[in-house]
Amino acid sequence: GLVNINRQPPSGDVKKVIVGKPICGQFGAYTLYDLKGVHYGAAGYVIDRSAARQTLSNYHLPNMPIDHIYFNPNVSTLFGKFPIRQMFPAVTKPADGMISSIQMVPVEGASHLRKRLKRLWAEVAIAPRLLVGVVFRRYQVLELRFGTSDD
Repeated sequence: GLVNINRQPPSGDVKKVIVGKPICGQFGAYTLYDLKGVHYGAAGYVIDRSAARQTLSNYHLPNMPIDHIYFNPNVSTLFGKFPIRQMFPAVTKPADGMISSIQMVPVEGASHLRKRLKRLWAEVAIAPRLLVGVVFRRYQVLELRFGTSDD
């Protein structure tokens, strides 16, 4: 799977993410959680050997940015195939203003109506699952800090 070790800049005062229960014990000051919310970018991910093998098997000579390969249901055969974990606290922070290549780099075929509807469905369909998970306390909303302080 993938381990997200970065913290994107928050859209408000703090960065909050929806996660499941911790997946294993703490590693010093760090804890890993299953990331349940929507995620778009690979600005700071660690990819395990199994995920790397499958990526190279499916995309021997990738013709699109890695963000599309892992996170874009329009064009990826790997979307949703790997568990994605979030490290708390985050250890990397993208440059201010950095956004995912999914939002910046067009990929051939991604803009067809059928593919755009597929992406819309992937983003809308997650909302009820997240809401039920939070209400029944299977998921939690946590503030994601960077390092040992907020910045």
